[in-house]
Amino acid sequence: MTKLDEFIDIGLEAFRATRGTPDNAAVRINEEAINQFLQYNWYDLAATAYAGYNKVGRGVVLVYPNGDLPREADWKQLFCAYIPLPLLDDLRKTERFCSHRMAKQAIKFAETYDPTIDAVVCVANPAFRQWLAVVAHAAHVTAKQAYERMPEHFFVTMG
Repeated sequence: MTKLDEFIDIGLEAFRATRGTPDNAAVRINEEAINQFLQYNWYDLAATAYAGYNKVGRGVVLVYPNGDLPREADWKQLFCAYIPLPLLDDLRKTERFCSHRMAKQAIKFAETYDPTIDAVVCVANPAFRQWLAVVAHAAHVTAKQAYERMPEHFFVTMG
C-alpha cells in the first residue's frame, strides 16, 4: 500500500465516521457539473490549493463527493484534501483510485500550473474509481488572493 492509499483510506475512514458512508452510486461528473462546482466554490478551493502550496509545495485539491457533485459545496458532504506532488506519483503505481492516464494528467497539471493564479482540482467518482483533473482559475480572483481573503483554511493538507 502506498502513502497516498494510506492517506486517502484514513481520510475516508474519518469522513465516514463523522458524515456517513460515501454513496457508491454513479457520481455525475460532467463538464457542466464541474464548471458549476468550480464557479460556486472557487474561493474555498483556491484558498485550499494555495495554503497547501505554501505548506508542502505543488499539488492538487482532491474532492471526493458523498453522492452527486453539488453545485454549491456542503463541506460536510465532501471529503476534500490537498495532496502534494510527491504523493501523486503513487497514483502511477496503482489503479485503485484512478486510471494511469488520469494519474499522469493530474501529475502533469500539478507540475505545470501557476500556483499563485490557478488551482488543480481533482474530482473523484467513487463508483467508477475515476478522477477528473482540471486546472481552474477565475478572472476575478487568483488563488493567492483567495488565500489572503479566507480567514481559515479548513481542509487537510497531506505532506
